[in-house]
Amino acid sequence: MPELNGHLPLLKVAEEIGRRICAEAIWHEDRCNWIGAEAMERPAAGQRSTLTYRTLGPDLYSGAGGVAIFLAELYGVTGEPALRRTATAAIRQALSRADTVSPGGRIGLFSGWTGIALAAVRLAAILGEPVLVEEAMRLVRRAAGATCDPREYDVMSGRAGAIASLVVLHCILDDISLLELAVRFGDELLASAERSDAGFSWESSGAPNHRNLTGFSHGAAGAAYALLELFSATGDGRYREAALRAFDYERHWFNAREGNWPDFRKDPSSGRKKPRTHPHMVFWCHGAPGIALSRLRAWEILNDGACKAEAIAALRTTRASLEQAVDGSAGNFSLCHGLPGNAESLLYAAEVLGAEGASVAAEIAAFGAERYSDGRSPWPCGTYAGETPGFMLGLAGIGHFYLRLCRPSVPGLLVLRKEQWQPAGRG
Repeated sequence: MPELNGHLPLLKVAEEIGRRICAEAIWHEDRCNWIGAEAMERPAAGQRSTLTYRTLGPDLYSGAGGVAIFLAELYGVTGEPALRRTATAAIRQALSRADTVSPGGRIGLFSGWTGIALAAVRLAAILGEPVLVEEAMRLVRRAAGATCDPREYDVMSGRAGAIASLVVLHCILDDISLLELAVRFGDELLASAERSDAGFSWESSGAPNHRNLTGFSHGAAGAAYALLELFSATGDGRYREAALRAFDYERHWFNAREGNWPDFRKDPSSGRKKPRTHPHMVFWCHGAPGIALSRLRAWEILNDGACKAEAIAALRTTRASLEQAVDGSAGNFSLCHGLPGNAESLLYAAEVLGAEGASVAAEIAAFGAERYSDGRSPWPCGTYAGETPGFMLGLAGIGHFYLRLCRPSVPGLLVLRKEQWQPAGRG
């Protein structure tokens, strides 16, 4: 079992989090759920979040589906019965409450049904519960018939995330209907692309943006990544070319001085006499860490030198941000917009490029273990105040980070790579 410079073993931290999540579950018959904190809005500097508390939804991002997948993965490593029981009850809860997902996000990986289906299929493999595959396929068939705004394109709640999950599900189940649905979503993604001299980008159905977004969760990088996964699965060159044009769009906006890509969610000049530049975020969701994941995956699939160079630039920015956070003892531990989510980029780079950076991820893990394990202080979650059990903002994702550091064979969710999910014996 690996050690972190004399700190608690990685697996022990994951186990502590898993046991706590199990202990805090609220049960009804054969299902369970949790109460989670949710920020009403992101606080201004120096202010605390206004929180609300509610039962978790069914999704991967902050709901029971994401908690289920962490507990099941931890059970697969430790064999602890309470983890199996609670993971099973959590996925039953997610499947039973699928109709509560907002219609606009039902096809989504993190927001909706394709993500819940992926969690159910993964649990079926770990727990030996084939009935979960049947439930997952029913949910995918419903996703195929769901009404979806043409502008729902992103990794979080739209076609890009659905494509990535369907490609993985096809890899696991070898069901051609899953790939056919991914192709349908891919063609819709191509049809909705805005083509310009700069490249391909997509209009968001969410809040108005100053320009079409860069970045992984809601931007061109995520769409390009999904199209590359579809190219890898089908060999259809249309998806490859569209992905490269989406990378062109982001390349057009790259800021060499910042080593990063601008966040176009708001017009920085709005309401100001003197214009300001766009911010350059350093998170999985927006900015260099997530964009690094897309370029690393492009390097794996295409062996494209320009994508490799952009990955290295994004990783340099990500690493500097992580080192600054450790030195300043600052930052939350969420996967979406926290230190572990950023560290995942460095771990991926160490695997595919042989790049240095895994030691920085280990420093992040040691820093968290020393400060927050054993309940000494609450884990700083992505709510900006208050712990929550969910995956992308809370404890389940933190536990998953520690588990993956200890057992790299556990598939990551920040970027789905079908090779990690490949069943044993299927090549």
